[in-house]
Amino acid sequence: MEFSLGSDVRGRDGTTLGSLQGVVYDPGTGQIVSLVVRHGFEGRTAVLPIGSVASADGNGVETELDQEQLAAMPDYADDVNIAPPPTADNLEGREEIAPDNVPDVPPVGAATGVSSIAFIPIIREVTHVPEGDDVLGRRTAVYATDGEIGHVSSILVDDQTMRPTSLLISEGLLFPRTVAAPMTAVQAIEPDHVVLNVPKEHLTSPDD
Repeated sequence: MEFSLGSDVRGRDGTTLGSLQGVVYDPGTGQIVSLVVRHGFEGRTAVLPIGSVASADGNGVETELDQEQLAAMPDYADDVNIAPPPTADNLEGREEIAPDNVPDVPPVGAATGVSSIAFIPIIREVTHVPEGDDVLGRRTAVYATDGEIGHVSSILVDDQTMRPTSLLISEGLLFPRTVAAPMTAVQAIEPDHVVLNVPKEHLTSPDD
């Protein structure tokens, strides 16, 4: 299978359901375990189990799900406010509901004499993938031993084992080209980048 990032994800009836944003890699098993799919008018992202995939190639992914089943899949991430404003209850001294990690930010009205109190929220994205798993997406950078190459564009996966066999990397901006890195050349997969154990000159076109 080839999981081409940004390609269409289609339902069992051929209807386009969304677009592939990433694949979730389990370093413990060395397998691709799920997909991250953007869908719907609001651009929601959902996590699809790899078992729901019927086929995948450079033209897109075909899944056994329909639109309704996709909508029922868990969200990939939530935006969480980690510095909520104080409530009337915790202002009265109920420490057990006081928000954690509220930054030392002066109230909005402090400089103007306005009596209302407000705090600047701090938003953090919390992903719903197992701890320790890594997401390979279009922003995942790839580094050879002699510097950055580009970003992951596709992940080639063995149909039977669901283990990646190679990564396709988009290199260059003005005159982009695609090079392939076999998994034997991958030293580490980190949360936001991949490290290779070979120099750039060792990478060739996928057709070679």
